[in-house]
Amino acid sequence: QIGLFKFCTAQVRLSIPNKLSAQPGDIDQEGAFGGCTALKELNIPRSVTSIGRGVWDPAVRKDDPRRLADAPSAWAKAEIDEAFCYSLMTQRTCIGYQQEITRIQIAELAANMVEKALNDRMLAALPEGSMVDWDLYCASEIPISATNIFQDTNDYMVLKAASAGIATGRSEEVFAPNEYATREEIAVILCRAAAYVKERSEGYAGLNMEADLPAQYADAAQVSAWAGPSVAALTDAGILTGTSNTTLSPQNHTSVQEAIVLTLRLYKHIVG
Repeated sequence: QIGLFKFCTAQVRLSIPNKLSAQPGDIDQEGAFGGCTALKELNIPRSVTSIGRGVWDPAVRKDDPRRLADAPSAWAKAEIDEAFCYSLMTQRTCIGYQQEITRIQIAELAANMVEKALNDRMLAALPEGSMVDWDLYCASEIPISATNIFQDTNDYMVLKAASAGIATGRSEEVFAPNEYATREEIAVILCRAAAYVKERSEGYAGLNMEADLPAQYADAAQVSAWAGPSVAALTDAGILTGTSNTTLSPQNHTSVQEAIVLTLRLYKHIVG
Protein backbone atom coordinates (compact mmCIF):
# COMPACT_ATOMS: atom_id res chain seq x y z
CA GLN A 1 0.00 0.00 0.00
CA ILE A 2 1.01 3.64 -0.20
CA GLY A 3 3.47 4.32 2.59
CA LEU A 4 3.78 0.61 3.38
CA PHE A 5 7.27 1.10 4.87
CA LYS A 6 6.66 4.62 6.23
CA PHE A 7 7.71 3.67 9.76
CA CYS A 8 11.15 2.39 8.68
CA THR A 9 12.64 5.84 9.16
CA ALA A 10 15.92 4.67 10.72
CA GLN A 11 16.55 1.64 8.51
CA VAL A 12 19.74 1.79 6.44
CA ARG A 13 19.17 -1.65 4.89
CA LEU A 14 15.79 -3.18 4.14
CA SER A 15 14.92 -6.63 2.77
CA ILE A 16 11.47 -7.27 1.36
CA PRO A 17 10.06 -10.64 2.54
CA ASN A 18 9.27 -13.13 -0.19
CA LYS A 19 5.64 -13.34 0.93
CA LEU A 20 5.04 -9.72 -0.07
CA SER A 21 5.94 -10.43 -3.68
CA ALA A 22 2.91 -12.69 -3.99
CA GLN A 23 0.46 -10.00 -2.90
CA PRO A 24 -0.47 -7.52 -5.67
CA GLY A 25 -0.40 -3.94 -4.45
CA ASP A 26 1.99 -4.50 -1.54
CA ILE A 27 4.99 -2.71 -3.05
CA ASP A 28 3.89 -1.56 -6.49
CA GLN A 29 2.21 1.66 -5.38
CA GLU A 30 3.82 5.10 -5.47
CA GLY A 31 5.40 6.22 -2.21
CA ALA A 32 5.68 2.74 -0.72
CA PHE A 33 9.08 3.67 0.72
CA GLY A 34 8.23 7.31 1.40
CA GLY A 35 9.39 7.27 5.02
CA CYS A 36 12.69 5.52 4.38
CA THR A 37 14.82 8.65 4.50
CA ALA A 38 17.90 6.80 5.83
CA LEU A 39 17.65 3.87 3.42
CA LYS A 40 20.78 3.13 1.40
CA GLU A 41 20.25 -0.52 0.42
CA LEU A 42 17.08 -2.32 -0.61
CA ASN A 43 17.08 -6.08 -1.18
CA ILE A 44 14.27 -7.14 -3.49
CA PRO A 45 13.18 -10.79 -4.01
CA ARG A 46 13.92 -12.15 -7.47
CA SER A 47 10.20 -12.73 -8.05
CA VAL A 48 9.38 -9.03 -7.79
CA THR A 49 9.08 -7.48 -11.25
CA SER A 50 7.74 -4.03 -10.36
CA ILE A 51 8.05 -1.77 -7.32
CA GLY A 52 6.01 1.16 -8.58
CA ARG A 53 6.69 4.45 -10.31
CA GLY A 54 8.49 7.18 -8.38
CA VAL A 55 9.01 4.81 -5.49
CA TRP A 56 12.07 6.68 -4.22
CA ASP A 57 10.90 10.25 -4.76
CA PRO A 58 9.34 10.90 -1.33
CA ALA A 59 12.52 9.62 0.36
CA VAL A 60 14.72 12.14 -1.43
CA ARG A 61 15.16 15.39 0.45
CA LYS A 62 16.77 18.46 -1.14
CA ASP A 63 18.52 19.23 2.14
CA ASP A 64 20.15 15.79 2.26
CA PRO A 65 22.91 15.60 -0.38
CA ARG A 66 23.59 11.94 0.49
CA ARG A 67 20.29 11.03 -1.16
CA LEU A 68 20.56 13.19 -4.28
CA ALA A 69 22.76 10.72 -6.18
CA ASP A 70 20.06 8.09 -5.63
CA ALA A 71 17.44 10.16 -7.47
CA PRO A 72 17.15 10.34 -11.26
CA SER A 73 18.08 13.59 -12.97
CA ALA A 74 15.20 15.76 -14.17
CA TRP A 75 15.85 14.90 -17.83
CA ALA A 76 15.65 11.14 -17.10
CA LYS A 77 12.79 10.97 -14.60
CA ALA A 78 9.90 10.60 -17.05
CA GLU A 79 11.54 7.74 -18.95
CA ILE A 80 12.64 6.02 -15.73
CA ASP A 81 9.04 6.18 -14.49
CA GLU A 82 8.00 4.67 -17.82
CA ALA A 83 10.60 1.92 -17.42
CA PHE A 84 8.99 1.09 -14.05
CA CYS A 85 5.64 0.73 -15.79
CA TYR A 86 7.11 -1.79 -18.24
CA SER A 87 8.87 -3.68 -15.41
CA LEU A 88 12.25 -2.96 -16.98
CA MET A 89 13.84 -1.99 -13.67
CA THR A 90 16.01 -4.62 -12.01
CA GLN A 91 17.24 -5.37 -8.53
CA ARG A 92 20.55 -3.59 -9.10
CA THR A 93 19.24 -0.57 -11.00
CA CYS A 94 16.37 0.73 -8.88
CA ILE A 95 18.62 3.08 -6.91
CA GLY A 96 21.80 5.05 -7.47
CA TYR A 97 20.64 6.38 -10.81
CA GLN A 98 23.44 8.91 -11.22
CA GLN A 99 26.21 6.45 -10.41
CA GLU A 100 28.26 4.88 -13.22
CA ILE A 101 26.81 1.60 -14.42
CA THR A 102 28.74 -1.64 -14.07
CA ARG A 103 28.92 -4.56 -16.46
CA ILE A 104 26.80 -6.76 -14.20
CA GLN A 105 24.10 -4.07 -14.09
CA ILE A 106 23.86 -3.65 -17.87
CA ALA A 107 23.87 -7.44 -18.35
CA GLU A 108 20.96 -7.67 -15.91
CA LEU A 109 19.08 -4.82 -17.64
CA ALA A 110 19.53 -6.39 -21.07
CA ALA A 111 18.53 -9.91 -20.01
CA ASN A 112 15.47 -8.62 -18.16
CA MET A 113 14.44 -6.49 -21.16
CA VAL A 114 14.65 -9.50 -23.48
CA GLU A 115 12.48 -11.57 -21.12
CA LYS A 116 9.88 -8.80 -20.99
CA ALA A 117 9.92 -8.29 -24.78
CA LEU A 118 9.46 -12.01 -25.45
CA ASN A 119 7.27 -12.62 -22.40
CA ASP A 120 9.38 -15.67 -21.75
CA ARG A 121 12.17 -16.74 -19.41
CA MET A 122 15.73 -17.08 -20.65
CA LEU A 123 17.73 -20.03 -19.38
CA ALA A 124 21.27 -19.83 -18.04
CA ALA A 125 23.96 -22.45 -18.47
CA LEU A 126 25.67 -23.70 -15.31
CA PRO A 127 28.43 -26.25 -14.71
CA GLU A 128 28.17 -29.33 -12.53
CA GLY A 129 28.73 -28.41 -8.89
CA SER A 130 28.26 -24.68 -9.44
CA MET A 131 27.50 -22.71 -6.29
CA VAL A 132 23.96 -21.47 -6.88
CA ASP A 133 21.08 -20.82 -4.52
CA TRP A 134 19.19 -24.12 -4.65
CA ASP A 135 15.75 -22.52 -4.41
CA LEU A 136 16.61 -20.29 -7.33
CA TYR A 137 17.97 -23.26 -9.25
CA CYS A 138 14.76 -25.21 -8.82
CA ALA A 139 12.49 -22.26 -9.54
CA SER A 140 14.32 -21.25 -12.72
CA GLU A 141 14.76 -24.78 -14.09
CA ILE A 142 18.27 -23.87 -15.21
CA PRO A 143 19.91 -26.55 -17.39
CA ILE A 144 23.29 -27.99 -16.50
CA SER A 145 26.07 -27.17 -18.93
CA ALA A 146 29.78 -26.31 -18.87
CA THR A 147 29.55 -23.32 -21.19
CA ASN A 148 29.55 -19.57 -20.61
CA ILE A 149 31.00 -19.83 -17.10
CA PHE A 150 33.26 -17.20 -15.57
CA GLN A 151 35.67 -17.43 -12.66
CA ASP A 152 34.67 -14.08 -11.17
CA THR A 153 30.87 -14.40 -11.13
CA ASN A 154 28.10 -16.96 -11.25
CA ASP A 155 25.33 -14.37 -11.05
CA TYR A 156 22.32 -15.94 -12.76
CA MET A 157 21.40 -12.85 -14.79
CA VAL A 158 24.97 -12.58 -16.10
CA LEU A 159 24.85 -16.25 -17.00
CA LYS A 160 21.54 -15.76 -18.79
CA ALA A 161 22.99 -12.89 -20.84
CA ALA A 162 26.17 -14.85 -21.56
CA SER A 163 24.30 -18.03 -22.49
CA ALA A 164 22.26 -16.02 -25.00
CA GLY A 165 25.35 -14.34 -26.45
CA ILE A 166 24.12 -10.93 -25.32
CA ALA A 167 26.98 -10.14 -22.95
CA THR A 168 30.46 -11.61 -23.21
CA GLY A 169 33.38 -11.57 -20.82
CA ARG A 170 36.51 -9.49 -20.99
CA SER A 171 38.10 -12.89 -21.60
CA GLU A 172 36.84 -16.47 -21.72
CA GLU A 173 37.08 -16.81 -17.94
CA VAL A 174 36.68 -13.23 -16.69
CA PHE A 175 33.46 -11.25 -16.92
CA ALA A 176 34.63 -8.30 -14.75
CA PRO A 177 31.17 -7.72 -13.27
CA ASN A 178 32.09 -4.69 -11.20
CA GLU A 179 34.02 -2.82 -13.86
CA TYR A 180 32.24 0.10 -15.47
CA ALA A 181 30.72 -0.28 -18.92
CA THR A 182 31.51 2.17 -21.70
CA ARG A 183 28.92 3.69 -23.99
CA GLU A 184 30.09 1.55 -26.90
CA GLU A 185 30.03 -1.62 -24.78
CA ILE A 186 26.44 -0.87 -23.82
CA ALA A 187 25.57 -0.30 -27.48
CA VAL A 188 26.94 -3.72 -28.42
CA ILE A 189 25.09 -5.48 -25.58
CA LEU A 190 21.78 -3.82 -26.50
CA CYS A 191 22.20 -4.63 -30.20
CA ARG A 192 22.85 -8.27 -29.34
CA ALA A 193 19.73 -8.22 -27.18
CA ALA A 194 17.74 -6.85 -30.12
CA ALA A 195 19.14 -9.55 -32.41
CA TYR A 196 18.19 -12.24 -29.87
CA VAL A 197 14.60 -10.96 -29.82
CA LYS A 198 14.48 -10.68 -33.63
CA GLU A 199 15.42 -14.35 -34.00
CA ARG A 200 12.54 -15.35 -31.74
CA SER A 201 9.86 -12.84 -32.72
CA GLU A 202 8.14 -12.78 -36.08
CA GLY A 203 6.87 -9.25 -35.62
CA TYR A 204 10.18 -7.50 -34.98
CA ALA A 205 12.31 -6.44 -37.96
CA GLY A 206 15.36 -5.60 -35.88
CA LEU A 207 17.85 -2.74 -36.05
CA ASN A 208 19.57 -1.50 -39.19
CA MET A 209 23.04 -2.94 -38.70
CA GLU A 210 24.13 -1.47 -42.05
CA ALA A 211 23.60 2.12 -40.89
CA ASP A 212 26.40 4.68 -40.95
CA LEU A 213 27.32 7.05 -38.17
CA PRO A 214 26.09 10.59 -38.79
CA ALA A 215 28.81 12.91 -40.05
CA GLN A 216 28.01 15.42 -37.30
CA TYR A 217 30.03 13.49 -34.69
CA ALA A 218 33.62 14.71 -34.69
CA ASP A 219 34.80 11.85 -32.45
CA ALA A 220 33.33 9.03 -34.56
CA ALA A 221 36.86 7.71 -35.13
CA GLN A 222 37.08 6.90 -31.42
CA VAL A 223 34.42 4.19 -31.81
CA SER A 224 36.13 0.79 -31.77
CA ALA A 225 35.80 -1.26 -34.95
CA TRP A 226 33.97 -4.06 -33.13
CA ALA A 227 31.43 -1.58 -31.76
CA GLY A 228 30.93 0.58 -34.86
CA PRO A 229 27.89 -1.21 -36.35
CA SER A 230 26.11 -1.29 -32.98
CA VAL A 231 26.72 2.39 -32.21
CA ALA A 232 25.58 3.34 -35.71
CA ALA A 233 22.46 1.13 -35.51
CA LEU A 234 21.30 2.57 -32.20
CA THR A 235 22.01 6.09 -33.40
CA ASP A 236 20.09 5.46 -36.62
CA ALA A 237 17.10 4.22 -34.60
CA GLY A 238 17.13 7.29 -32.37
CA ILE A 239 17.89 5.15 -29.32
CA LEU A 240 21.41 6.44 -28.70
CA THR A 241 22.15 10.14 -28.92
CA GLY A 242 25.39 12.04 -28.56
CA THR A 243 26.73 13.59 -25.38
CA SER A 244 26.57 16.82 -27.38
CA ASN A 245 25.58 17.79 -30.91
CA THR A 246 29.08 16.89 -32.14
CA THR A 247 30.32 14.18 -29.75
CA LEU A 248 29.40 10.53 -29.10
CA SER A 249 31.99 9.90 -26.35
CA PRO A 250 32.07 6.15 -27.08
CA GLN A 251 34.85 5.42 -24.58
CA ASN A 252 33.15 7.24 -21.69
CA HIS A 253 31.41 5.45 -18.89
CA THR A 254 27.73 6.18 -18.47
CA SER A 255 25.27 6.35 -15.61
CA VAL A 256 22.65 3.87 -14.47
CA GLN A 257 19.89 6.27 -15.50
CA GLU A 258 21.30 6.65 -19.03
CA ALA A 259 21.46 2.87 -19.42
CA ILE A 260 17.87 2.51 -18.22
CA VAL A 261 16.73 5.11 -20.73
CA LEU A 262 18.56 3.32 -23.57
CA THR A 263 17.03 0.00 -22.51
CA LEU A 264 13.55 1.53 -22.42
CA ARG A 265 13.98 3.06 -25.89
CA LEU A 266 15.13 -0.27 -27.31
CA TYR A 267 12.20 -2.06 -25.66
CA LYS A 268 9.76 0.39 -27.26
CA HIS A 269 11.52 -0.06 -30.60
CA ILE A 270 10.92 -3.80 -30.26
CA VAL A 271 7.33 -3.85 -29.06
CA GLY A 272 6.22 -0.85 -31.12
